[in-house]
Amino acid sequence: MPEKNITEDRTEFVDREGEMAVLESMFEQAKMGTGSILMLYGEIGVGKTRLMMEFGKRVEEQGGAFLYGKCNSYGEEVPYAPITDALENYSRSIETEIGIGMGLMGFAEDEEAAPTGLMGLGSREERAGNVAGLMIEKENMFRDVLEQLKEVSEKKPLVLFIDDIQWAGKGTLQMLSFLGASISDSRIMICTSHRSDEIPNRDEEKSPLLETIELLSKEKMYRSMELKP
Repeated sequence: MPEKNITEDRTEFVDREGEMAVLESMFEQAKMGTGSILMLYGEIGVGKTRLMMEFGKRVEEQGGAFLYGKCNSYGEEVPYAPITDALENYSRSIETEIGIGMGLMGFAEDEEAAPTGLMGLGSREERAGNVAGLMIEKENMFRDVLEQLKEVSEKKPLVLFIDDIQWAGKGTLQMLSFLGASISDSRIMICTSHRSDEIPNRDEEKSPLLETIELLSKEKMYRSMELKP
């Protein structure tokens, strides 16, 4: 029995044409080589994922590629998994080996949480050098993921959708920020969704997601859209 396409849904889609028009306008820009990032937010159960799945169907109908990844409430067992899984799932769907992700498995979501075996023992200077080396390696891996996305987008315009980023690890959010800052001249559109009630008050301790949103906002790298009931 063939695997169900992620963008298939049996329920009828209604009453979201205004939001859909925004998504399709951004996708048209991406098709012309101007990439962007959209952060969709709203209450739990309001239909964020349903909207994006319908959008993904329209992307594919227009000859584009729709890549889907999801963050889990119980945490990420493999660092950066929502993004690398999206690439690997797409590669399987088109029966092509992209070959990304396995190189990331030895890296923690946080530099501070990097396994001791990766940093090694020794003097403070040696450990500092090892941490710096890990950070360089991580940036190189981010660039590898970016190149893989660009390689796909050269053949067809691409939408990468990461669902439920309120549960994303710090490393995944860092990768999203890196990608968001690197796609303005590409045929790549990045979309994320998160629950509005999962973002803490700005006067409280900042969450990694709030820090990411503030960074993207400061650099004017994204557009947000609230999905209301």
